[in-house]
Amino acid sequence: MKILIVDDNEDIRLVLGLMLREQMDLELCEAGNGCEAIKVFIKELPNLVIMDIVMPEKDGIQATKVILEKFPDAKIIGLTAYASVKGEEMLREGALEIMTKPITKKNLLNRISKYCSTAET
Repeated sequence: MKILIVDDNEDIRLVLGLMLREQMDLELCEAGNGCEAIKVFIKELPNLVIMDIVMPEKDGIQATKVILEKFPDAKIIGLTAYASVKGEEMLREGALEIMTKPITKKNLLNRISKYCSTAET
């Protein structure tokens, strides 16, 4: 399974990648903003996207909208420290759910496992 991790904070991308690689056999790709996320998604066609909401250039809400317009079956999980308002916007654009920062390893793995079987089809 291939997962795209999108966050403007490189340390967060690193930590999420380490958490996932340690427990699951995954191929990971990364993007640092919404514009990069769209390009990487089109190139890599990941099974699942973990998308930060607040980012420069194009935020996660805008990127989610663009990706889902082109790939309506894409599976995107929002990730944010601003869950209330921004999270609701992200869900309206089609995100499956919102995870709030800071994320625990257990919570992350549970969320990935939840979509693992449907992501592989």
